[in-house]
Amino acid sequence: MYEILMDGKTLWYPGDRECVILSPTLTEALNDSGYIEFKVPPGNPLYNQIFECVSMIQVLKDNKEIFYGVVKETSVNFRQEKRVYAVGILSFLADSIQPQKKFQNITPYNFITELIENHNAQVEERKRFEVGVVTVHDPNDSLYRYTNYEDTLTALREKICDGLEGYLRVRRIGSRNILDVVTLKDYGKNCGQAIEFGENLLDYTESTTTDEIATAVLPRGHQLDESPIEGLTVYLTIESVNGGKDYIYNDAAVKRFGWIKKVVDFQDVTLPENLIKKAQEWLTDKQFANMTLSLNAVDLSLLDKDIQSFELGDYIHARAEPYGMDAWFPVQEKTTCLSDFSRNTIVLSNTTQKSYTRQQAVTEKNITQKIPHKSDMLQAAKDNASKLIKIATNGYIVLKMDDEGNPCELLIMDSKDINEARKVWRWNLNGFGYSSTGYDGEYGLAITMDGAIVADFITVGTMRADRIKGGTLKLGGEENVAGVGQVCDENGNVLITLDKRGITLAPSVTISWENISGTDDIPTKTQVTEIAEDTIKTTNVVAENLQVKTANILGELSADKITSGTLQGVTIISEKDGCTIKLVNGEVLGYYQKTKVGSLDFAGSTRLSEGNVRRAMRLRAEQLMSIKTPMLFVAENPSSDADVTKCTSTDVTVLTGVAGDSYTTKTLRFINGLCVTG
Repeated sequence: MYEILMDGKTLWYPGDRECVILSPTLTEALNDSGYIEFKVPPGNPLYNQIFECVSMIQVLKDNKEIFYGVVKETSVNFRQEKRVYAVGILSFLADSIQPQKKFQNITPYNFITELIENHNAQVEERKRFEVGVVTVHDPNDSLYRYTNYEDTLTALREKICDGLEGYLRVRRIGSRNILDVVTLKDYGKNCGQAIEFGENLLDYTESTTTDEIATAVLPRGHQLDESPIEGLTVYLTIESVNGGKDYIYNDAAVKRFGWIKKVVDFQDVTLPENLIKKAQEWLTDKQFANMTLSLNAVDLSLLDKDIQSFELGDYIHARAEPYGMDAWFPVQEKTTCLSDFSRNTIVLSNTTQKSYTRQQAVTEKNITQKIPHKSDMLQAAKDNASKLIKIATNGYIVLKMDDEGNPCELLIMDSKDINEARKVWRWNLNGFGYSSTGYDGEYGLAITMDGAIVADFITVGTMRADRIKGGTLKLGGEENVAGVGQVCDENGNVLITLDKRGITLAPSVTISWENISGTDDIPTKTQVTEIAEDTIKTTNVVAENLQVKTANILGELSADKITSGTLQGVTIISEKDGCTIKLVNGEVLGYYQKTKVGSLDFAGSTRLSEGNVRRAMRLRAEQLMSIKTPMLFVAENPSSDADVTKCTSTDVTVLTGVAGDSYTTKTLRFINGLCVTG
């Protein structure tokens, strides 16, 4: 039986002569505040006590609250009946504004908590919420979001519900408002009995025809590397596990409607046995995922079902043998006429409805921001797990027996029937696990007897392990805290630290090249023989820009350009066709076929100038010398800016030897710059 209270007082009670209202209709929808509409005749004792944005309406079913909301609109018709429109308390979240802020590396639970804290700081006590159960997850459990002056309800819808497929569920404990943000499969319960449809299935659907329903499916898996037909892409098929056929079909549907084939891609499937399972699931369930079924109380009575047993968010098992349908649909919408059950309706659909009840934000105040501390990450996970377990009010404990009648397995399910159950905890000798797809479904959370733990998310305070294997080890980035990695010895002394500053090594740590593969920038162990303090001994160095104070090179030095103050030792300047020019201890030597043929150096004794002997550059040839030039110019003054004179026919006296204070000379005759005597 239904009853309506206003501010704790009876507004409507069936059969009462004074507490009378007309046509009370409650409309509920997933992710919507829901609303109730009714008319209050003048004779109702509370007629003059109904105030917009103040009066609170409560709907009870068998003394259990199913709706709680605030009066938003009232109007009076010509019969003086007062029309009342009240929306659910989820609409309170539209009365606060979120500030401009960037959120990075924050979990969904902590993000939602901060939005609610901001909301609570702006509204009165009755509009405040507590964060309850949160089961939505980001793949990395790390959100990147902005808020920008939107109301809190819009922020939750756009940044959590739309992005993470979450659903807002409001419940009350005493006078406390609790907000759960859950996935659709966690919203309601699984109804035990299936609804059986016949050929009239499409009479209950919206915009669905037989042309949209396939009776056979050709599944394609991941793309293969090689194709037998050049120019065409080939995919994994089910021929190897399906008797040579690349398709499956529903026999009953084919007999009734004929062959209607469709190609469906499952690009992440790499095994044919998994691909055929996906195809079977699609043919009987997934292809109907976008179907919407609208049913009224009369429809359900003809289908031998009581519409009042279905609640918002409950999963309904629907079967239609002629179409090969064996699918589950959640109750997406529910309309309850409290005084005339025959007018009740429900909408079954896996497609999220985007319509929302009329809600307007009317309040904006200063916001107190609160950022969670580092330790909140673990505590938040504990709190969420505690809430998730404590609110469990449904479920059945079933002992499964073996062939001899002995209990062999403990099951905790959302239905007494194993075949109907969707949410299943299964515990036997081999381990225990949880499946959201039925007893024979996939167990995404499990601990098995071989020591393996399978889970999508693990939150711990301290974890000890002999080894951790995985694709990516992420340190830091959560709650604005930088990550730190440490390697310690057996006594706990830190040897290596990896943090945002780089890698820090303890004095006792050495670097080994055992497992380094050489690249253009990194030498291998065979190339690097020793590293000690600031000295590197190596057989090969390759670098675009090498700067050293001192280099002892025993082998060869190859470089496009050498910039240096002093080069000592032996340096090959040029080597071609057997001719070599070397720089040896300050002297330029010329070789042909490894035989010295000339040199350029400083002479031990030089030309005579004003009676003095000076050192000068000397060019010598062991055998022959060839000088090719159109003209030869000389200067007597060694200054860089001295005038030069073209050599003509003249005699030149040159110094040929020195003995103590005496010296010998020789006269050379030049004709047109060429020496003709010697």
